Amino acid sequence: MLGELLAATEPAAALEAFSRALTLHSQQQREVLLRNEARAAQRAAVDAAGDDAAQLDGSVEDDEPVPVVPAKLLNNTAVLMYRAGAIGEAMALMNEAEQSIKADPSKATALQTISMAYNMARLQEATGDLKNAQHMYRNLVQQFPGYIDCYLRLSAMAKAAGAMAEAQHWAAQATQQAGGHVDAQAMLATLHMERGDLNAARECVGKVGAEGSKDPYMLLTHANVVMAALPADKSARSPADKTRRDHIYKALNIYREVLKQQPDNIYAVNGLGTCLAELGHMAAAKQAFDEVMRASAKAKGFVRLPETYVNLGNLWLARQQYNDALIMYEHASKLHNHKNAQVLLYMARAHHDAGDHLAAKRALLRALHLAPSDIKIRFNLAFVLQEWAVKVFKRKYISGDAAKLKDYSDAEVALMEAEKIFNQLHALGKEATRIEPKKLALHAKFCHQQLPSVRGAPELRAAARLHCLRVWRLCCA
Repeated sequence: MLGELLAATEPAAALEAFSRALTLHSQQQREVLLRNEARAAQRAAVDAAGDDAAQLDGSVEDDEPVPVVPAKLLNNTAVLMYRAGAIGEAMALMNEAEQSIKADPSKATALQTISMAYNMARLQEATGDLKNAQHMYRNLVQQFPGYIDCYLRLSAMAKAAGAMAEAQHWAAQATQQAGGHVDAQAMLATLHMERGDLNAARECVGKVGAEGSKDPYMLLTHANVVMAALPADKSARSPADKTRRDHIYKALNIYREVLKQQPDNIYAVNGLGTCLAELGHMAAAKQAFDEVMRASAKAKGFVRLPETYVNLGNLWLARQQYNDALIMYEHASKLHNHKNAQVLLYMARAHHDAGDHLAAKRALLRALHLAPSDIKIRFNLAFVLQEWAVKVFKRKYISGDAAKLKDYSDAEVALMEAEKIFNQLHALGKEATRIEPKKLALHAKFCHQQLPSVRGAPELRAAARLHCLRVWRLCCA
């Protein structure tokens, strides 16, 4: 009972209460098992005595039934373990909860069984078993079409994989089932925003009505949409630009509105820090992000906000302190179990700006593995390959350097791959990529034009002849 009362406001204390209850249940089970073992020993002694059994004192009682740990207690503890990041322990408890229901089905209501199925799907998702998690969510929405959280998880999984169209499909399904459910509209708005369709995102924010617009989650989404509308062109990103400042202050006021309702909402504090950073108040922004970090640490793992590490990384990146930025991005990646493509994209940017194109390429390839259809990742990979190849061609080698042939060959392959990606993106069209076709065509043309000059470079031919001569000498030796 105490754990249930504390779960919403003090999850760490709730977990302690649930853990104590589990310990008591386990102790009770051990005591019953020990008594049953003693009875079994008595029965064995009686059987061994045979005709002399009458001389033994007392009668042997029947075994006591071993008490079953309530599935509800196991489930609630597993949920809090999951929120604290202890995925393995949470999974073990959920498996025990399933066994508890099988042992005594009458002790679990239909609603508890459904909730447990959803929680198991969340754990499957957290452990990386995405296929099984998706299968479980789909089964739940087929059986219970009004189960909004399942639609939102399917949408979030598709978004993480870079399948934005599928993500929008599931979020839209949620809004239809719920008749304009606030969480579903907020998710849909976020998806539209990330695709660059800010008009559609604003429409989602507007659909929730006056009451829904006061919801903290929707307010946060609204503020994020406002911030997404900031000019992307660096020439327009001047503190003196009135339109830009108006956008930032509007978002700032929305984040403050959230904090009026929920003074401890670290997502709003994080947003506040982002606004301050955009206004150029770096010290104040860092102070806000540090406050979020302290709140996260105080929550003992129950509140994890990787975005704060990303924001701190961005601050260091703006100061050209690339190692510090990469440390922050690495922390964010750990909190995502190294399975977030967008964080890897930030890491690639830091490596690129530091001049380490190969490290940027590795980060982008890992991101592409996680989100194969993500347009930003594909474009940036092609761009990094192009830049690295050009850098290699401009590099000065010592005469007779054997590494030159391999470097030029690798750069040639990189150029061909970059050209291929640029052409693929160009074929998709502006509506799909949100990139000007002319820009993509220029990149592809540049890569194509570089190839003949590379292949015909006299120093490359000389390096190839030298390499062949060395191979011939080795063969003749």
